[in-house]
Amino acid sequence: MKTRKELLKSPGYWLARFQTELFRCVRNYLKSEKKTQTQFAEQLGVSKGYVSQVLNGDFDHKISSFIKLSLSAGYIPEIKLTPIEEYISRDEKLAEYNYKPVKITLVSMSNNIKKAA
Repeated sequence: MKTRKELLKSPGYWLARFQTELFRCVRNYLKSEKKTQTQFAEQLGVSKGYVSQVLNGDFDHKISSFIKLSLSAGYIPEIKLTPIEEYISRDEKLAEYNYKPVKITLVSMSNNIKKAA
């Protein structure tokens, strides 16, 4: 089993976090706009299968695809790069207080309300 420190250094961990946040944003968008996956696929100019992959977490896209999907779902991707050791140190301090670290945040363009994962 990996330690928390090893996990935070794992590309798979961060990919899963991005995928989860994108999934939530697309689901929220579809629900709020009362759109189907097919309608969203048409809006993006992609296949319904592609949207299904996004919603099933079965994808590993280029950053450009992530940005396009985020914007199409009404969210601005704000990506902050933090040195690994700085993040781990902060994570360890927060863990002492049983506090969950802040997750990746996408900002809704429609209402400017930040939504955290």
